Amino acid sequence: MLKKRFLGLSGDTPESVESNSPSTSSGKQSIPTKTDEKKDAEEDMPAETAYRSPTGTPYIYSPLPREDGRDHIRILELLPGKPLDDIKCRLIQCSLDSCPDYEALSYVWGDAANPLPICVDEGILDVTQNLRSALRHLRRPLETRILWVDAVCIDQTDLDERAREVGIMNKIYQQTIRAVVWLGPHAQWPELAFLTCATLASDDLDSNDSLPKPNTKVDIYQPRKSYETAQTLTDAAKEAVDFLILQPWFERVWVIQEIALPDDACIQCGSRELEWKTFASGIESGLRKGLFQTSMFGFVDADNFHNFRAVASIRERNATRPPAQQLLDLLIQFRTRDATDARDKVFSLLGLVANVEELGLTPDYRASAASLYCKTAISILSRSTCLDFLGLAATSSKSDFGQSLPSWVADWSFTRNIPKPFMLDARGKPRPTSASWNATASIEFPDMGTAVVSGHFVDTIAFVSDPLIDLHDDGNWFKDDEFFAKTAQLENPDYKSLRGIYRMIRNSAGAVKFTLGEIFRVVDQIEVFLRWENLAQVGEKNGSTATPTREDYMAIYWQTLCTGTMPDGYAATENLFYVWYNCLGSVRRLTKMRVNSIRRLFRPLAFISYMISARNLDDKFASELMTYASQRRMAKTKNGYLCLIPVNAAFGDSVALCKGGRVPLVLRKQDSHWRLMGESYIHGLMDGVAFREDACFDISIQ
Repeated sequence: MLKKRFLGLSGDTPESVESNSPSTSSGKQSIPTKTDEKKDAEEDMPAETAYRSPTGTPYIYSPLPREDGRDHIRILELLPGKPLDDIKCRLIQCSLDSCPDYEALSYVWGDAANPLPICVDEGILDVTQNLRSALRHLRRPLETRILWVDAVCIDQTDLDERAREVGIMNKIYQQTIRAVVWLGPHAQWPELAFLTCATLASDDLDSNDSLPKPNTKVDIYQPRKSYETAQTLTDAAKEAVDFLILQPWFERVWVIQEIALPDDACIQCGSRELEWKTFASGIESGLRKGLFQTSMFGFVDADNFHNFRAVASIRERNATRPPAQQLLDLLIQFRTRDATDARDKVFSLLGLVANVEELGLTPDYRASAASLYCKTAISILSRSTCLDFLGLAATSSKSDFGQSLPSWVADWSFTRNIPKPFMLDARGKPRPTSASWNATASIEFPDMGTAVVSGHFVDTIAFVSDPLIDLHDDGNWFKDDEFFAKTAQLENPDYKSLRGIYRMIRNSAGAVKFTLGEIFRVVDQIEVFLRWENLAQVGEKNGSTATPTREDYMAIYWQTLCTGTMPDGYAATENLFYVWYNCLGSVRRLTKMRVNSIRRLFRPLAFISYMISARNLDDKFASELMTYASQRRMAKTKNGYLCLIPVNAAFGDSVALCKGGRVPLVLRKQDSHWRLMGESYIHGLMDGVAFREDACFDISIQ
């Protein structure tokens, strides 16, 4: 995902739209609102470190009762006070089935290196700066507010209590009267973002009558030009929403159950709050209408809403599937989320799994993350009829921690991009292929480090091409700001000119601030596609007589790129491919002229020529159907099959068809065992035609 950078506004600013903010009418507050009893003076509250800090003896927790067999928790009474007053609280023990109404705080802990003190009963408890800021903004001036806050209500130093409370956290959030999502003390950006979401939500009131309607609307739309048929948001409105959804809260794994389980929720920035259903409805409305750009340059992912979609969709999870499949779905969906403790990547999701006790997994902070990940893998695989879990092998091959794990065990602490597991197709639907002819998985675990599957080998990797590396991975990026400086001096505003292309780049994704080096990486990806074309022999004639599947080279190539996903049928998908393929023609011609040997000339020329070709491109093939090619390399097997294989796979690796596998597996021989390199898409071997159950034998993977 490409995260847009906030280097200032190119158009409207939050200050410039304040005159358009909703006003109150008849004593009723419009949406968004300031929290009850908050004053305007609080808008300019200083940073949390600027407040004085109370001193005293450290707070000592009293153990929670365990004898009666009931679930016990602590709730926090946030005592009233003025903005500058010390944060004062009381902790009350109660059983979960008889405690008073409380709100549950959902927030990011933040940096624990420089904690700040709050007063709890007669003692002092250190909390993170973000939490103390949240309590200061949530505090009411005249009345006590009752909350549940994990960092305070759980004794974090008691590993056994921590495990027990984490085990009932789903009940804690199910029972709360409301979850309060704290995004931070920000003032100006959230105001415009909340106003934008409320306005977009109100535009859809005919289809969602349950949403409250704001009294007035902020002017979030650009004036429509004569040739435009659709509305567009102002740059300020788009950047404000981007700022909101890119807050760290959306990247945290614990927030999944914290927003999925409560019946009611709101989000709060500073003293402003907005109902979650209004916020979510507004974002969904904008995405549905295409008001937020989600791709660039024909195939570059510029979608900042991945995390939002995942959070918003969790309320509609399918709890009727087997527990092992439920947990695997959740682990994959939220794999890139952050957790301070690597074990919480699993523990945080257990509360969302129906009948989770069948899995034999319970929170235990005395066990290591490595042993937990092995136990999780065994629990899921031993209860599955397929080998979908093995699609996560790339996590263990990419991280230092993961390399100490068996190759078939996923490293859930690894949050960077990996190739998408083949259990789903490019539409997000279960992949209908079965390379093992629907045979049920047969897998055993003689020890914690070994998985024995049943299968047989069918081919060997013979030729490999370059990997299609995600543009957003870290790396040493080419930089040449001189080119930007030169194009900025051009005067012609026409979009067919260099100046127009320059402006389109600078504004196309709502003030995304690219360096030129980042932009030119698009050319590097295009060159990878050209090398893939050479490997696939797409320029050769009469290929159908020489291919294993009796198809021509071009047909095999485009079906491999989209991994056989054709939602609108063969002909329609082929047409979409050719629209995208033809946009690469200008770069193909520059390469044939050997201009690519002069890199400082080739990269800008190739980029500009591609942008002119792709200006009106329908990018559905690249941005939607080709997503499974990312983070993989194209290859050919010894028997001539074209395939997509893991980045770390190489010449000589073996291809196996294993019982329960939707797709072929790539394995590498290591002594008496095999190492799993990952899943593959091999055109012509996806439907079980090469699988022979009578040829299967035990394959030991470590």
